[in-house]
Amino acid sequence: MKKVIAILVLMFALTACSLGDDNSNGFSVALLPVETVQIPESFQYGNTYLIKMTYKRPTTCHSYSGIYFTSKDTVRTVAIQNLVENRSDCQAIEIGVPQEASFNFKVLEIEGKSYKFRFYKGIGENGQDLFEEIIVPVVAPTNVVGSSN
Repeated sequence: MKKVIAILVLMFALTACSLGDDNSNGFSVALLPVETVQIPESFQYGNTYLIKMTYKRPTTCHSYSGIYFTSKDTVRTVAIQNLVENRSDCQAIEIGVPQEASFNFKVLEIEGKSYKFRFYKGIGENGQDLFEEIIVPVVAPTNVVGSSN
């Protein structure tokens, strides 16, 4: 009986928290352009690298909610994800301190391969998404050779 009640409570919680298309919860999700990015010029297999980005928060109703990240083969698409409060009193932020976001990236490709990162830059005049593409090769580890006596 306890299991049945637990399952019913879990189902209720999941449906009560679902994000519907009607935005009745007062929030929507927005992808923001990456303004600047700091990424290594090359990677080594097995290592993890910190990739740093900056972005501009457009209104007082925008709040950071994470990194949008997709992968297909060796292509990685990255954007800044924000929750937007659906209110009428949001104030535009004209000049503000750039916000920072970062993520760790573990290199799983072998030497001789490359990753293509596509950082979201916004929407162009024709309505298409714009990206800054950065190709980062995976190189052989550098060995430090000590002196032998």
